[in-house]
Amino acid sequence: MSESVFLGSFPSYAANSTKTFQLTGALPAGHELRALEVTVEFTIRSNVVGTGTIAAADYQTLQNAFLNKLRMSLWGQNDVYNLTPDEARMVALVFTGRDPAQQHLRIGTTIPGSGSAVLSTKLKFQIPFIHRGLDTPEMFSPSTDQGNLPNSKLDIDTSGASLLATLTVGGVVVNLVVTDVKVHALVQPVLVSHFGPLWYYRSRAINQSIDTEQGMALDLFIADERAPATVEIQVANVSIVRDGRMSPRNISPTHIAQHFGESQFPFDGMGVTFDPTSNTMGFQVTPYIWIPGDIRSTEWQLPAWAVQRQIFQNLAGGGSPAATFLFVQVRPIVEVQPQAVQLVNQFQVPVASLDQLAIRGGGGADNDVNKLFKGRYLQKAS
Repeated sequence: MSESVFLGSFPSYAANSTKTFQLTGALPAGHELRALEVTVEFTIRSNVVGTGTIAAADYQTLQNAFLNKLRMSLWGQNDVYNLTPDEARMVALVFTGRDPAQQHLRIGTTIPGSGSAVLSTKLKFQIPFIHRGLDTPEMFSPSTDQGNLPNSKLDIDTSGASLLATLTVGGVVVNLVVTDVKVHALVQPVLVSHFGPLWYYRSRAINQSIDTEQGMALDLFIADERAPATVEIQVANVSIVRDGRMSPRNISPTHIAQHFGESQFPFDGMGVTFDPTSNTMGFQVTPYIWIPGDIRSTEWQLPAWAVQRQIFQNLAGGGSPAATFLFVQVRPIVEVQPQAVQLVNQFQVPVASLDQLAIRGGGGADNDVNKLFKGRYLQKAS
């Protein structure tokens, strides 16, 4: 079970601006940090006498009217999370199986007419530090003690869209007024604190048929930001090579999308049945790398690489390699060494080297597997 903790609110909402919420010192000490939530509270009412009805496509309209980007600085690095509202919603859906946008404002909700009282409601964005497909979903989570270190913050880049009598939501032109933007954390008390590895939540444009990354990483999710049928017009099939081993091999975008759906836990069906590859939310993706939910794979099978990872787009006739990849990646634990040193000193752990700290793995035989990407407890290994 995770506990929801209210951390505070962003400065007053204003269009076309950047607002910052400082996480440093705001989190309760001694907890595992499982998610951060940004909730836009607002009122909505039709600009005409007639009422409206919330439909699946309206969430995209609303979230993009409020924000251009949601950004987070953590682990001592700036903008490790840097996503559009559509990208942020997709990551939360894939990692948790629930749609944060539909938690408060449900499909079928009536938007009151201009002669009625406004409807007060909310729209939520979630930054997950867990993945439900992992055998230990919180394996790579940071601690709140990490989040309290300097240069930890959330930024919202607000949209320049007018919220009054310009947007059509629920079939009617509406008036929206943002009343607050709150920040909550989902946490769990722990007996021994820890520090977790760095995560990247980002997207990037590519324009070559072979996309190569050097170094080390563990890919929790990579997807082309287009629907599978759209990708397949340009790309006949896809192959991925990690450290010289190819998997998948020459798979068409539509086939790999089908396999993604077959390998997942059922997604939350609130209002609509959700499928990341085909849906009515206005944003579809073609997953290339993911953590499956149908089989609890051993940690040896996690999509990690220690030297190089390449994505080969084998183009269709006349096809273009231009694409945008959405990705979530866990980085080697050594990349948070400056933070680790701060926390070891803060907690006065009697070690001469960080290698002497206990590994925070899933326990049992797999505890030391992929330890390059696992956190460390702030206590000496036995």
